[in-house]
Amino acid sequence: MCNKIAQQNCHAGNGLIIFDPMPLQLTHRDEQTLLALLKLPLTSQQVFSLSRTFTDPFPSERVTRRRLQRLAEERMIRRFYFAFPRSGRNPAYWRLTRRSYHLIGSLTGELPLPKRSLFAAIGVSLHFHAYSVSQAVVKILIDAQRNGIEIEDLKVETAIDLGGEEQLVPDATVELCCSERRLYRFHLEIDTASERVATRQRLPSSIQKKLESYERYRRIAREPFRVLFLTTSSKRRAINILQFAATLTGNFSARTIYATYLPEVLACPDAVTADVFLNHKLGPQKLARKPRFCRLGISTLSRDRIMADLNAKELTR
Repeated sequence: MCNKIAQQNCHAGNGLIIFDPMPLQLTHRDEQTLLALLKLPLTSQQVFSLSRTFTDPFPSERVTRRRLQRLAEERMIRRFYFAFPRSGRNPAYWRLTRRSYHLIGSLTGELPLPKRSLFAAIGVSLHFHAYSVSQAVVKILIDAQRNGIEIEDLKVETAIDLGGEEQLVPDATVELCCSERRLYRFHLEIDTASERVATRQRLPSSIQKKLESYERYRRIAREPFRVLFLTTSSKRRAINILQFAATLTGNFSARTIYATYLPEVLACPDAVTADVFLNHKLGPQKLARKPRFCRLGISTLSRDRIMADLNAKELTR
């Protein structure tokens, strides 16, 4: 027999008692997960890592996978698989569905009409590039949060108007804000070494086009910015991009282009405030400085001890 709680979620069919699953109740952590998937296609491990920036992080990767599977059962997200050379099984990545997209719109307000590619699988030729973009963005956001740097905005493949019909589309744009309200804007470009840095042909390479476009954008931009080229092949590739960028700009004092090897960024304990990037002169460069004043996480027991010591000192005066 069904008890009073189970009677609301069971019914008889062909002599059998069939239990219906409990309706899903979205938590604040689920909403933050959906908002993250609105920006980037993420694997379960990336969602778990990025949850450190949530108000209520996931306790473990196993809980993350289980919750993502529950959201998939409710048709809130869909699972696809990456296909690129990798040891072991290729990782699965998650994307939003139209149902979750409209739900986000009802929570955050009006959303623009989505592209069809937002809900579909990523093209096989772009799998490694999309995975690298997600890895870089998640790493920068986590390290910024750890240093007390606020995340103002995150945009992925958002076009920048350069005047006329010319547009510039970075792989991602991250805006960070320190305690002194100084804004740091970074445009990320993932380089998989699919083309040469420079060519003598009439049609320039994609790297050369991007560098020339960013130089034109630097001249008309109202606010300063930096461009982060993250190479996946070698560090020598990053040095070649910087050397070629210096010949294009002709202004060594305006250090607009940074570059480095992506695996070094992922392996660095702090990729935001450490000298892990290189500038025009091939010198070490950090993205931002640590805020002068940051909030320290003190446990309840430690806070009680501190208050007890302060009270004892007041009584002995």
